[in-house]
Order: sequence, then C-alpha cells, then structure tokens
Amino acid sequence: FVYNIFYTVFGACTSIVAQNHDGQIWHARNLDFGLWPAFNFSKGNFWEMTAILRPMVVNVDVQRGGVTLYKQTTFAGFVGAHTAMKPKAFGLSIDTRFDDHLDSGLLRYLLSPESDQGVEITLLSRHAFETAGSYAEAFALLNTTRLLGPAYLILSGVGAGEGAVITKGAARRGALAPEGVTIDVWSLAAEQAKPRGDQFVLETNYDHWGKVLPIDDRRTPAYDCMRTRLGGSSGYNATGLYNVLSATPNLNKLTVFTTLMHAEAGRFEAYRQFCEDSATRRCPLF
Repeated sequence: FVYNIFYTVFGACTSIVAQNHDGQIWHARNLDFGLWPAFNFSKGNFWEMTAILRPMVVNVDVQRGGVTLYKQTTFAGFVGAHTAMKPKAFGLSIDTRFDDHLDSGLLRYLLSPESDQGVEITLLSRHAFETAGSYAEAFALLNTTRLLGPAYLILSGVGAGEGAVITKGAARRGALAPEGVTIDVWSLAAEQAKPRGDQFVLETNYDHWGKVLPIDDRRTPAYDCMRTRLGGSSGYNATGLYNVLSATPNLNKLTVFTTLMHAEAGRFEAYRQFCEDSATRRCPLF
C-alpha cells in the first residue's frame, strides 16, 4: 500500500510537451525520486531509494482482449499510472506540486478512508487511460476530478496545440480548504499565441507563473535548451528532447528514467538514467 501511494507524497520530475515545425506533438519526461531514506556518501554518492527503484523500471503494454489499450513506464508491482500513452489518443505524465497542503489530504484519507477526500492521482490517471478515447475526453476527466492533494498533470494529444499542464491545489487558504481541485490550466495553444510564441510547455515542480526554489532550478536550463540549443521547433523530436532531459541539472542523482512519447505515431520508449560524477562535471543532488 505504501509503495503504491508514494507518488502522492513525492516525485521531483520534469515534463515537456512540444510541437515541432511539422505540427507533431512530442511528450517527454524525467522521473526523479528517492530523497528518502538517505544519501549515501560512503559508497559512491547516490540516493539509496533511487538505486533500489532503477532496476525495477519496466515498460508495460496494457492490453484488453488482446488489443493494446495503453503503454506505460512504471515500477514492477505499481498498480497506478504516472507515465503513459494511449496510441492515437493522448499521453500523460505527473509531476509533484509542493504547497502548504501537500500531505494534508492524504493524511485525512488515511484517518478516514471512507470519506470523500478525492482520488489518488495515479489511479485517476489509470482510469483516464482505460476510459477516455481522446485528448479532449482525458482533459475533461482530469480537469474536473478532485485529487487527494496538489499535483501537475501534463497532458499531450495528437493534434496541433493539444497539450496542457493542469495544476491541482487548494481552492483557498485555510485548514478546511478543499485540496486537489484545478486552480490553473496552462495550455500549449495559449503559449503558442503569445508574442514569443513558444512551441512547448515545460513543467518541473513549481507553478509556471511563480519562482522556482533557487537550489533546484531545473526550469531555467531546460528553457534555455528548448529555446536556443535545439535549433527551434525543428529540434523538437525524440533526440532533441532526450538531450534536454539528459543534461544537468535536469539529469541529476535522483533521476530514475526518461520516457519519450509520440501518441500519433504510437512511439513509446524509455531509458534508465544515471548521473555519474566525473573529473569535469559533478552531478547535482537534485
């Protein structure tokens, strides 16, 4: 049970939905996890939980009646979905959002599981892949369902402009505020319409309208890569996005895997990631 609710508690990640010059939508994500229980300084500078989880990463082809329903990168024995794609329909990744109500909804659920505290996020994601047949249907479900706590749901589709970051949080301040409701939708189409005209949305673990934690600024380097180092939207493909997510600090000692998704083509691939210190580069802890 604890293993299957860990994503409700913590996951420091990076997710990107990008549209290239051909109108193709690519979705890429890094999953960073393992701050608990400890960092091992004596045997090679690594997070112990990250090292335990990395060999457990698997790609799963989820089928119903012998037909593929969706594909996901997950951990063996994990029943929800946090990184998945439904071919010809949509892709989804989940990033943790840290706010004042991070664990309050989960704690109330644990104390009173029969009460209406909202839905666990990875089970909602799995439900979306089992029931929604399109980007629009998935967006409607994810946008209107209350979660146990705060989160970012990063959704991609198959058509031009189909991409969004749905931010879940507390509707208002206070101990009785309902957590897990939608407080912001940041769409790819809206970003494209701005004067700068970025062809992507990029989410780490901080509100896109606010500042990042200075010791954990993965957003600024990733934006620099997307805007200046990929040759414009022509570089928004599997190779380009993999390179962005394989460059420090987005690649760090907590990074477990990188997944690349192209729902329209049904392309889905994942790579275990390692961030090793060298004489010329020292990997950030997170």
